[in-house]
Amino acid sequence: RHSFDMLRKFSLLSLLAQGSSLRMMASAAKADLRYVSMPATDAANQVGNPVTFPTVLYPEIEPTSTGLLDVGDGHSLYWEQSGNPQGVPCIFLHGGPGAGC
Repeated sequence: RHSFDMLRKFSLLSLLAQGSSLRMMASAAKADLRYVSMPATDAANQVGNPVTFPTVLYPEIEPTSTGLLDVGDGHSLYWEQSGNPQGVPCIFLHGGPGAGC
């Protein structure tokens, strides 16, 4: 509950700073903030308290086929085919010149 009171306070202050009418500020004071999240933290705080995410997004799968595509001038691209053969085709290009991959 404390965080919502804090959010309401800053919302009212921002309305006041923008020169909003008292009627608008009164309606904002009555706003239902149960589903409003707090503002994101600043970047300096994120450096000190980094957000962690899962490192594995999808399970490993084996490609159904692989190969090299001749793209000319002595260069080739490695390719893999995987997933549902009846699914929607998708091309994912990883890396490129200067990407360090």
